[in-house]
Amino acid sequence: MLDRAELERLYRELEQPLYNVALRWTWNAAEAQELVQEAFVRVWAGRRRIRAQSAKAYIYRTVLNLAQKHARRREVWRRVRGWLSVEALPASEPGRGIDRQRVREAIRALPEPQRAVLLLCEFSDLKQREIAAILDIPPGTVASRRDLAVRRLKEVLT
Repeated sequence: MLDRAELERLYRELEQPLYNVALRWTWNAAEAQELVQEAFVRVWAGRRRIRAQSAKAYIYRTVLNLAQKHARRREVWRRVRGWLSVEALPASEPGRGIDRQRVREAIRALPEPQRAVLLLCEFSDLKQREIAAILDIPPGTVASRRDLAVRRLKEVLT
């Protein structure tokens, strides 16, 4: 069982890395912060069934699941707005330049398994075996998915 002190310690340790991952998934600071907070609320609600030694992986998995769900929901609304001839959503950061936008689009276009691995590898300070535990995949798969993601990004961006 996860107690309050352990959850607070995990929050202090993981809030920034989790935010970094969520931000690269949503590209929106407020949404990323909301996802991190929601993940901790869910972990607290389920604390009786979460062991302290697996809590870190559980929190990362929760943030990833929430981010994926959020992205799918946002995509549905974009389509609905298009069908209803409503003006397209404005860019979240106008004037930032095409390169940054191209990178965002390239990351967004990655298959979810590759995107999850890439973001966790690059922005979470987790070890490969920890990422493997979070995603419930073998450590070698973490490395291969990361390499595939990097190759795809290079192809798209060069």
